[in-house]
Amino acid sequence: VEAACYVLFSGPDGRAMSALANHDKAAALARAVSSLEHWHHLDRRRLSRVDTAAISYWAPPEVLDALLSSLSCEEAGLMPRVGLQTSDDFRFLRLQWEVPATRFGTGKWVAFAKGGEYSPFADSIHLAVNWFHEAKEQRAFASAHADRTGSARGNDATRDFEWYYQAGLTYSERTTSDISVRVLPEGCITGTSGPGIFARSTRRLATALGYFCSAVFRQLLELSIGSGDAVASGSAARHYTVGNVARCPFPTFADGAAEFIAAASIRCINATREL
Repeated sequence: VEAACYVLFSGPDGRAMSALANHDKAAALARAVSSLEHWHHLDRRRLSRVDTAAISYWAPPEVLDALLSSLSCEEAGLMPRVGLQTSDDFRFLRLQWEVPATRFGTGKWVAFAKGGEYSPFADSIHLAVNWFHEAKEQRAFASAHADRTGSARGNDATRDFEWYYQAGLTYSERTTSDISVRVLPEGCITGTSGPGIFARSTRRLATALGYFCSAVFRQLLELSIGSGDAVASGSAARHYTVGNVARCPFPTFADGAAEFIAAASIRCINATREL
């Protein structure tokens, strides 16, 4: 248990404060107890309408109102999805430079997104997954593994996934840093540690990437992440599940704003790749 919330009285309304961003939480709480300066109004009825009500007590009312009035990413047509779980990475994954160029491509060794270090906008995909004969070896392994262990069938190679090879976005599902969403090139397979974010219209992806790399998105995403500290590099690892991202609000942009953000995102992608 990383955090606790103390209910001092019962009623429809009250006040709340948070010490998540303070290194010395005891001192922050002592200051808050002696002054109402750092407290904000808490509306329990508003909280009850939020999926993450159990941990979003610290969000100011304006943020909760924006959260409740916006479409979610899923509703806006941006679909976070987990991908392949090999259940034996040492057998089925290779670093791309270990694979001869003639054995790389669709139906052979295929680029595999499996998270990685903090790198917003773009990063090199350095892994490849054995996908020969439409993953015939992996499918046989997955069936034998399920029969031998009695485990439930998850995201193994026997699962047909419509988004394989499709362009999109990806990120590291577990990290000690902020979430860093980046481009997922066409022709890749995503994993459970490197989920994909897809859209029926790829034209929206550049705008979405700019939003996902913003401080606004990171703060809204924090509403659904249970932790005892605010996100900072080197802090405890967090899981940014596809459910968390799917529920996060996606804004309606003013005229011209979507195109402006998309153009800025493309410049950031190109600059990151150049570096």
